[in-house]
Amino acid sequence: MSAPQDRSMLLGRLAAVGSTLRALALATGTARLLAFWLPALALLAGIDWAWDLAREVPVPVRLLLTTAAYAALAALFLRLVYPSMRTPDPVDVATLVERRWPALDFRLVTSAQVECGTPFADRVVQEAARITEGQAWGDVVDRKPLKASFLALTPIVLALGLFWFVCPKTASVLAGRLAWLSPEPIPRWTNIQRPDEFHAPQGEPVELVLAYGGRSPGEGLLRWLGNDGQTLDIQMEIAEGQMTAVLPPVAGEGTVTAWAGDGRAGPIPFHRQARPVPVLVSAKAILPAWRGTTPSGSRYFTELVDGEAEALPGSDIEVSFDGGTPLSSCQVTVIPQGAAGTPRALPGTVDGSSGTIRFPLFAGDSRYEIQAVSQQGLTANPPLMRRCRPAPEDPPQVSWLAEHIPEVGTQEDGEDLDGLPVVIGTQFRVAYRASSVAGLGKAEFHYRVLNKTDWRVYKIPETKSQPDWGLFDRKTGQFGKQKGRNFEFFTPPSSDPEKIPGRGEAWGRFDFQIGELKELRIADRIEYKVVVHDLRPTPLAGESETRVKEVVGIDELLAWLRRREREQEKLRQLRLDQLGVFPDRPATKIGS
Repeated sequence: MSAPQDRSMLLGRLAAVGSTLRALALATGTARLLAFWLPALALLAGIDWAWDLAREVPVPVRLLLTTAAYAALAALFLRLVYPSMRTPDPVDVATLVERRWPALDFRLVTSAQVECGTPFADRVVQEAARITEGQAWGDVVDRKPLKASFLALTPIVLALGLFWFVCPKTASVLAGRLAWLSPEPIPRWTNIQRPDEFHAPQGEPVELVLAYGGRSPGEGLLRWLGNDGQTLDIQMEIAEGQMTAVLPPVAGEGTVTAWAGDGRAGPIPFHRQARPVPVLVSAKAILPAWRGTTPSGSRYFTELVDGEAEALPGSDIEVSFDGGTPLSSCQVTVIPQGAAGTPRALPGTVDGSSGTIRFPLFAGDSRYEIQAVSQQGLTANPPLMRRCRPAPEDPPQVSWLAEHIPEVGTQEDGEDLDGLPVVIGTQFRVAYRASSVAGLGKAEFHYRVLNKTDWRVYKIPETKSQPDWGLFDRKTGQFGKQKGRNFEFFTPPSSDPEKIPGRGEAWGRFDFQIGELKELRIADRIEYKVVVHDLRPTPLAGESETRVKEVVGIDELLAWLRRREREQEKLRQLRLDQLGVFPDRPATKIGS
């Protein structure tokens, strides 16, 4: 083999040894870096863990720990790894090989430095090739530093790996807190759940409740730190899954921190606020839909004085109030009378500090309570309370109007001929008035011949007024331009259709013909009454007082009228005597 070939072979082997040296140096440097840096990380994480036991680690301290971790890594890298990243010089490698094989006597170093072409250089290269022929170039590299570095690193890695295996959550959280300042709290054997903040009513003792998981602690401590620097330590009562402590009224604005076992929660902001105080703004009873609607299509309503509700069953009670502080929610609880019923709770709506509740009024309801909740979760104490009950379910009230002789005109200013008999074959006047807060639906005329027939029913038709009849006078029960006109069942329109529902009153005035009663004879008696139904889904019926008409001839009618006239004359004379119509005669006092 020629000298150039020998030199090329020697340089190749030197390059291979250099690559091996570089790889070993990098591995050794990395192992040493980890052997120093991993314990440093464990130390920094331990500082974070231990500090967090007593109090929250300040952000500057955490930043300092993270900076120290990265600074140590950078320093160790520059000191232990970076120098090994350079490719070794062939002369340096040749020097290392000659230390392993002294017989080379600088021949290998010379071969790496001198180019072939001269007799001296060629001889030196060939002698170096001859001496190294058959030698194990791999033995030149010293692997003991690498082994020593890995022996030092192995227990560290095993210890940290075991910790990670046993406490993976704690290990990952500590690593995250060091690596990128993670805000995640460090897990503990006793894990106290940390609320965002506490809100308590002003001037009241408050019980703070903290839930915990994991190992049950033997005891716990709560520390209140006021904004003015005052502190108050309170022992916590430990129960299954929760810890409680009662802060006195003197504990104002500040923070609270809780310790139990190895767990800690806090500092947690502690605030004092005023409870909401619901004050009534307005209240109304929205009448049921069957009571009618306004021309615009909405249901009628009535204002409630001081929120005390008494309305038709099926009405909706709507109450608006002001809570005095921004609200998050509100609800109404309707409480029935007695212990048998079940209270029912309905949510309301809020807008800022105002709230509105609405609930249907049912039979048996006795009162309602409005509870308001502030945006901090404080409830009103006491709630806004008012009574409520359905209005009595009274049937329509039906009364008779003054009775006159039909053939004698209107007689609107005449006397009431109560008990006036009816001439056989003619008719008698039926005049009535009805009213109901539940509205009026239909009317019926019930009659029978005593001791001869059963009750019979005449369905009274409803009368629609005409423009030429004029306005209806509620006092006289007659139309302005058609006085004396018969109308069987008339409900005047509402005086204010947008506010007052109609069909609350009705009048009727008609002549009942008895000529068609073939079984009727003189001296018979006709019993009759008017029945009016209201507008409820299950209507209630109201009846007038039952009246009796005696069937007579013309002579008997005239005799009855003469007797009545004599009676009326006596009554008029008695009134004149009592009133003292003569100027010189004092009035006689009744009862004197």
